[in-house]
Amino acid sequence: MCTPATPTAGQDGRVSAPPHTDPPAPEPGSPSGPLVGPPPDPPTGPAPRSAARRALSWLRMDREFAIRWLKVTASATIAWLLASLAFPHSLTIYAPITACFVAFVTVRASFQDAAQRVVAVIAGIGIAYFIGSTFGLTVWTVVTVVALGVLLGQVMRLQLGAANQVPISGLLIMTIGTTPGHVGERIVETLIGAGVSVIVNWLIFPPNHVAGARRAVVEVIEEVSAVLAQMADGISSRWVREDAAEWLHRARAIGGRAAAAEEAVESGADSLRLRPRGADLAEEQDRIGAAMDVIQVVEVQVRVLARTLRDTADALAEEKQTLPPIRMGARVLTAAAGAIYAYSAAALGQTPTEREAGRAEVLTLIADGRRTLAEINNDLVDMTAANLARGLHLGALVVETARVLDELEAGLPVEGGPSPKTGAFSYFRR
Repeated sequence: MCTPATPTAGQDGRVSAPPHTDPPAPEPGSPSGPLVGPPPDPPTGPAPRSAARRALSWLRMDREFAIRWLKVTASATIAWLLASLAFPHSLTIYAPITACFVAFVTVRASFQDAAQRVVAVIAGIGIAYFIGSTFGLTVWTVVTVVALGVLLGQVMRLQLGAANQVPISGLLIMTIGTTPGHVGERIVETLIGAGVSVIVNWLIFPPNHVAGARRAVVEVIEEVSAVLAQMADGISSRWVREDAAEWLHRARAIGGRAAAAEEAVESGADSLRLRPRGADLAEEQDRIGAAMDVIQVVEVQVRVLARTLRDTADALAEEKQTLPPIRMGARVLTAAAGAIYAYSAAALGQTPTEREAGRAEVLTLIADGRRTLAEINNDLVDMTAANLARGLHLGALVVETARVLDELEAGLPVEGGPSPKTGAFSYFRR
């Protein structure tokens, strides 16, 4: 009788899977002989995709595009049906056109864009009615309607899409007819299309950009932490000016990502306005906004730290000369980098447990960093006496790192408590 193979433990204590063995060959004449044998080889290559997935991939349709496609199609169809019921003997094209053009970025934006579209159509129809009823349809009246429509859209400070609709509406009304009855019907059609698009955007998958805002802020936090960790690793051994220049270049590059993340946070907040059940996401959005305020201040301080190290290299090193390690400075920068990374979980964790664990880790790393700062401060007088330039630059590094730790601690959210009071950047967001 065969005994089954058992898992074996290796030298590192890990349990390894038993070796693969083919099942024994069946005895001749066994009734189950033809059915027994080694299992078929698994298929190789990528897993087959369904025809629907292949079609979506070919069309480059992601979820966001599919939702927008659904909304535009539904809005145009419903608007055309309603306008046809209201005006059965007219060519009802203004309603579906307006429904197609209204933006579906957020519910609030769809209200604003719909209002601008209505104003633009009324302006275009007014120009076309006056010129068409006075001079008729000629090449010169068409040119005049287009020119005045573009100019009026600029004067009224309409958004680009709505401004372009002024001359388009004028041209359409010139071709359809400029009688008072036609003009009134077209205005009502426009109202129908705008109203339908707003309602569809409000009911069908109302936009929610909170998750995108969270991802953007987390990416900035991780990048700031990575730059600071790179600086700490660099000054832990001998380093040169080119290293410091690279750190400064990378730290400055974060500013663009931080600005993009700020726009994402504002878009997330805007997506909750007038959105059904938007209050359910308001607390998460508040945490994201508070974290953005904190990391903006920290990002500036990290940039100053990189500039401090570059200035230190300029002051102490000749061309292509290596600088001695700053091991205690590396220790405190390592603690600060870890605290920044852990702040992501403390501020933006998905669950209260995750946020509390992140908060505890941030406080531990802040305490480690401050102990190292205290050690540096105790020796700073002797360091300055021995080498004035080196001591001054190390003192600047201590000051900026302390500010990073202070900002992180002040920005730590308390579960169930109010949003943390953050730095000066929060005033620019209001």
